[in-house]
Amino acid sequence: MTAAAHRLVVHDERPETCYVTADTYPINAPYRGGGKPSGLVGLFARRMSIVFTTLVNRKSPDYDPETLTLTLGKDFLRLCKRTGMYNNGGGIKQARRTLLAYATAEFEDRNGRTVKPIASSIPASRGLLGWVIVFDRDFVRLMKRNVRRVQLDDLAMLNGMGGVAFDLFIFAVLYAPDGKNLIIRHADLGRLLPNLAHSTVAPQAILDITSRLNENQSQWTFAYENKSVRISPRDGEADGDVRLASV
Repeated sequence: MTAAAHRLVVHDERPETCYVTADTYPINAPYRGGGKPSGLVGLFARRMSIVFTTLVNRKSPDYDPETLTLTLGKDFLRLCKRTGMYNNGGGIKQARRTLLAYATAEFEDRNGRTVKPIASSIPASRGLLGWVIVFDRDFVRLMKRNVRRVQLDDLAMLNGMGGVAFDLFIFAVLYAPDGKNLIIRHADLGRLLPNLAHSTVAPQAILDITSRLNENQSQWTFAYENKSVRISPRDGEADGDVRLASV
């Protein structure tokens, strides 16, 4: 990682708090390597990564840390709904496709070692309730390393903004160092953000995205200037720049 990560969080059990980590968000990013099943696309894959990491990093009636087993129940469904994966209609179908894709996915960790997120998966006969997932131990290790906190209200705020806005906000959570600007060159966006179409990273599109992010949250100031995205802290002046070219 070329950007210094800000301090680790002390885990917070408030129900409105979610967790995310750079080692597993998102596993379908271009820099991860390994197989990427077609089901791991779009915002569902990103949000599922955050839901998994959240349930592993706090006490949940759905997750058994001794056996690494997640049995999808009310806590899982509540997080899916609050993060924008609506637990009815088409949302359930897309969630099922995403879970099935996770069951066969693999990616490379920072040391080039292949990680398979799911050791075993027993799908629910209908819907999501009762689906049993046993995480791979290495995947759990990655989900518990360098964890950052993100609020459910912020994830809800991102609904409808699209994948680039979602990724830029989560990249701020993961990589923006305390007291400094995080700089991402326009030329680097394509290899950092998954599933980008050329039109979504046109300069005007980035300007529109940064404007919407600034209107809807108060933690960072997002700007597009000098062919780069700049993410700055809003609570004080930055005393330097850190560039993110790879993670």
